[in-house]
Amino acid sequence: MPFTPPTPSFETIIVTPHAVMRYRERVEDCSTDEEIAEFLTAAVLYGKVVHTKTGHKGNPQYVFKYQGIEVLAAKEGSDKAVVVTCYGDSQYARWYRRQSYCIRRAFCA
Repeated sequence: MPFTPPTPSFETIIVTPHAVMRYRERVEDCSTDEEIAEFLTAAVLYGKVVHTKTGHKGNPQYVFKYQGIEVLAAKEGSDKAVVVTCYGDSQYARWYRRQSYCIRRAFCA
């Protein structure tokens, strides 16, 4: 059985303009900025953690999957999350992670 990271809980969720822009580009949705921000907030509140990593400041970062869309949120402080970006649908996110991994391996070889 694969390991599933625990889902954190946050009291405050902040959505960056970059995350809204990436959502609009990668999901091709014509919703308003407010509707997209609500969706990204819901992704952090109700989504499933599919990947974790450490951010550049040493803070944990979580990739949430909600309704087939993957969102990256960074934990700041004890109860605050910042939605950093939207990876789009799971297939694109998986492809993107694979490309980044291949590029890193090419430079390390």
